[in-house]
Amino acid sequence: MKQAVEETNGALRKHEREYDKHKLGLEISLPERLEAAFGTLDDRFSEVINAEKVWDVTTSQSIDRVAERTTADNAIERTEVCLRRAHNSKIQCDYKALHLENANGGDLHIYPQFFFIEKEDDFALIDLLDVDMDFTLTNFIESESVPIDSEVIDHTWAMSNKDGSRDKRYADNYEIPVVQYGKLHLSSKSGLNEVYMVSNSESAYCFKIMFDEYKEILASSATCKV
Repeated sequence: MKQAVEETNGALRKHEREYDKHKLGLEISLPERLEAAFGTLDDRFSEVINAEKVWDVTTSQSIDRVAERTTADNAIERTEVCLRRAHNSKIQCDYKALHLENANGGDLHIYPQFFFIEKEDDFALIDLLDVDMDFTLTNFIESESVPIDSEVIDHTWAMSNKDGSRDKRYADNYEIPVVQYGKLHLSSKSGLNEVYMVSNSESAYCFKIMFDEYKEILASSATCKV
């Protein structure tokens, strides 16, 4: 039994050494202006975290409005996800990442100079300057409860005619609220393509604006190094 314990401990130490080899130990040094800008970006991220609902849009497909008896242009599948600040076991540095959960792929971790994307044992690094973030307002026919930080801008019918009026052939037809959300689309030439829907559209917009400002400061900061 003693020999078995020693062999197990030896194997454990070997695996720990192998695990340490897969950690990326980074020393991130930011000039004062960039440090302040990342702090502001973090503040804007806090506002998105505090939104009542954030969804990962996993699919969006155009539909036949007449056949489906709806006023919607697209059939959207979404999954509620969690946003938070977090350390990553593979990235050894003093900064907590802005962590965006991904329902159908690797989670996104935003660090001061790069995106770290991780799924199970696979990961990728993308230069933050190579990532674009677009913001749009989207009108969503909400079949679930309406978040308290969202605006109801209209109503439609569960079953509609082509002109949007009530389809009277359905006796149990009912009204559905049309809610305005903010949509963030993160993309890069290397293949990043993620869309998030945020119940508080203003917080999503402010985060996008600060992200663009941060990219400008990062690009102009010649002294920034990893």
